[in-house]
Amino acid sequence: AGGGKRADMATDIKRQQLYAMYPSIERATLDDIFSANDFAIGQTVDAIKASCDLEPKQTSMSAEILPSLSKSANEIEQHFRNPQPGPEVYQQTMYPDYEDFRAEAGLHAQQREDCLRKAAQAFQQKRGDIAQYYSQQACLHAEKMREANRRASQLILSSR
Repeated sequence: AGGGKRADMATDIKRQQLYAMYPSIERATLDDIFSANDFAIGQTVDAIKASCDLEPKQTSMSAEILPSLSKSANEIEQHFRNPQPGPEVYQQTMYPDYEDFRAEAGLHAQQREDCLRKAAQAFQQKRGDIAQYYSQQACLHAEKMREANRRASQLILSSR
């Protein structure tokens, strides 16, 4: 339980950095982008720069301290976010079967729909930069969904 709290604390520190760096972007949107980038602040900043063409606001932290803090927080998270496998195995990872690929495709379909909904909301709020980001994410999930479905169909054909 203590390890989870440390990882949460590291994530919260990075989240607060993002809020300070991008005060003009809604916090819920920043949280979504942060989560989509596996809670890595560097990747999140890069995604915002690429998608929204926004530079981060200079905070009170110097440019030298921010990367080292991000690295430390990432190291803490990696240490505590790697769960040890339990006795139950819910999905076959060594030899996935048809249901595993279909479940993966279904997950990507849900994520695609969620991204499209968020893109539509951002577009209605006249936030084209954010809408574009979510639209791009939806396209990536659509491609991953198609790939998982393709692997499922190949598995069926190869078993005949």
